[in-house]
Amino acid sequence: MAYWSHKKHSLESWDYFVNKLDCDTLLFQESYPNYDILDKNKLVWNEIGNSRPWGSGVYSKKHKIKELNFNNNFFGAVTASEITISDELDLIVISLYGLFEKISNVIYATPNLHRILSDLTGILQSNKTKNRVIIGGDYNVSIQIDLDPR
Repeated sequence: MAYWSHKKHSLESWDYFVNKLDCDTLLFQESYPNYDILDKNKLVWNEIGNSRPWGSGVYSKKHKIKELNFNNNFFGAVTASEITISDELDLIVISLYGLFEKISNVIYATPNLHRILSDLTGILQSNKTKNRVIIGGDYNVSIQIDLDPR
């Protein structure tokens, strides 16, 4: 949602996502929740911190949600939740933002994405969770982004 450059549109953006689109579940990155629109009890959100007063989160308007804690070295860039869809189904929903880092004067998100996926291995491989995981977000990875500039 590019919070740092679009915060003046926060209210209208959240209203559009939550009320006009009427999403059951919303995964969001680069954002700060607008509590005039969002119900705190339906939200799992974490700030990245330092120079970034924004982060990633999951909002579930229609289902029970709780934070899923794991060994997360990218707190705020990755936020995991467990959403109860029915008595028989709980989903693990993960909102992921691919943080950039500079390596040899080139900026990449791919190395951090590999580290994030390593942190998520326990969730992705566990017999309790592996068949009910949804990961979405702004990975900042593509063949166009990661082209060698030389």
